[in-house]
Amino acid sequence: MTTYVVSRHPGAVQWLVQQGVALDHCLPHLHGQELRAGDRVVGTLPLQLACWVCEQGAEYWHLGMDIPAQWRGQELTPAQMDACRARLERFEIQRISVPKVW
Repeated sequence: MTTYVVSRHPGAVQWLVQQGVALDHCLPHLHGQELRAGDRVVGTLPLQLACWVCEQGAEYWHLGMDIPAQWRGQELTPAQMDACRARLERFEIQRISVPKVW
């Protein structure tokens, strides 16, 4: 199993290390990586990319936070992330095809 951390934010990477997450590869973007079943992707991905991760048989772990308005758009330290209740949550996302309804 390989763990890919997808983040452009140094504070987020530091926070993950403090949580004991093994960082095999740290990438600013998930683009063109060959994922294998059982691999783990950690980050804050758009829904369609997180779905693609799951379609490859890999795990998607979302780095979620409750960020107050005054901190949005800023680089956060690990301590600030803790104050925002930073957490890792695993999601299994499935694409569902539906007939056109509108």
